[in-house]
Amino acid sequence: MLSPYKFIVSANRKNKRIITVSYDIIAVLVSLYVSIAVRLGGVYVPLGMDEYASMLITLLVTLACFTKLGMYRAVLRYMMVPALGNIFLAVILSASALALSGFFIQSFIPRSVPFIYAGIATLTLGGPRILIRVLFHHYYRRKKPNVLIYGAGATGRNLASSLIQGDEYHPVAIIDDDRSKDGNIIYGLRVHHSSEFERLTSLYQPKKVIISNKQYIPRKKTTLTRRTFTLAN
Repeated sequence: MLSPYKFIVSANRKNKRIITVSYDIIAVLVSLYVSIAVRLGGVYVPLGMDEYASMLITLLVTLACFTKLGMYRAVLRYMMVPALGNIFLAVILSASALALSGFFIQSFIPRSVPFIYAGIATLTLGGPRILIRVLFHHYYRRKKPNVLIYGAGATGRNLASSLIQGDEYHPVAIIDDDRSKDGNIIYGLRVHHSSEFERLTSLYQPKKVIISNKQYIPRKKTTLTRRTFTLAN
């Protein structure tokens, strides 16, 4: 059942980009056509050169926005919540391009079409990305043992990114002694105060606690002796 998904995620980076860009082109064009069809209330939509020009401009703007926002550099299965926000931003800019191009070219684009298009494009462009991320976390993360990261500084942030994109460990949370960082989200991982360590280890059963920096080595090791601590390189 997951063979198409496996094919996509196992492809090399160049092929992933080709697949992703090809899908986005189809998704944008289909979203544009469907949004106009919904507005006109019919399956057949008469399109002229002006309408095609507006659609082409919208497509190019969308691809440019996705490229600028790094959507084709990020591997889909490692995509984080901030990247999903970039999708919404790109869709808004895309819908704006549709509205502006329709106005200046004088193409037959009813005023409500950009709004309809924005809703449909959010589903067609964002939906598959969210689905792939969910499938990855549901299917593949079971093969990687859970680990906790100790330290929410810059090194801890880089460590979280590396572990998420790696194949060895699955980071589940970040621990830090600084209470001001409690509740922060780093690459989709919540930062917890060190006082919650016992609760987190009981909840996630981590194989290791990876210390991001020597300065984060816990002073009170007596409560942590049952866990394996590893200093990140």
